[in-house]
Amino acid sequence: ALSQTMYSSYKNASSESILYEPIPGYEGYYVVSPQGEVFSLPRVVKGKGNSSQIRKAHKLRHDISKGYHRVTLFKENVRTRYMVHRLVAMVYVPNPCNKPEVNHIDGDKDNNDASNLEWVTSSENQIHAFSTGLQKGKPTNYKLTEIEVEEIKRRLSKGERGCDLSKIYGVSQQAISNIKTGSRWGKKCSHIM
Repeated sequence: ALSQTMYSSYKNASSESILYEPIPGYEGYYVVSPQGEVFSLPRVVKGKGNSSQIRKAHKLRHDISKGYHRVTLFKENVRTRYMVHRLVAMVYVPNPCNKPEVNHIDGDKDNNDASNLEWVTSSENQIHAFSTGLQKGKPTNYKLTEIEVEEIKRRLSKGERGCDLSKIYGVSQQAISNIKTGSRWGKKCSHIM
């Protein structure tokens, strides 16, 4: 069985050794595997009055919301639902640019393996959804392509003014400012600019 100090040696039904790491903010309560299995760790839980009970380690069942797998985590009498792919990414997928969303690379919401996940901006996630056919029609909430955004980033780094670029690309000065600061189209990354 899983213990609070032994995350890496739990064997699944086929006797394969699977690595489990603690979920940030839930250390000592829950662990997750790179494949998206979430386990509750054994612990003593306070009941009503002075009573307490021992909770055994167990695999959490996923429920499905809009095609995404979710689990419910409890800590200090607070219940919070999490998307499984987000938990896996938090633990196993580096996010050096501090991007806010997690994308399934192959578009399969059932494939929560860390190798199939990447951190993206909202715009990148939407572009991926349209380019892979996961969403039909044309994206409506952006005017710029990734190539244009990269051009704008390069031009800004060379000292061109945002007000001039906004006229050239037909977007607001705020859109250019958002690209510059990284609040849209990805955070500033040293390896991008």
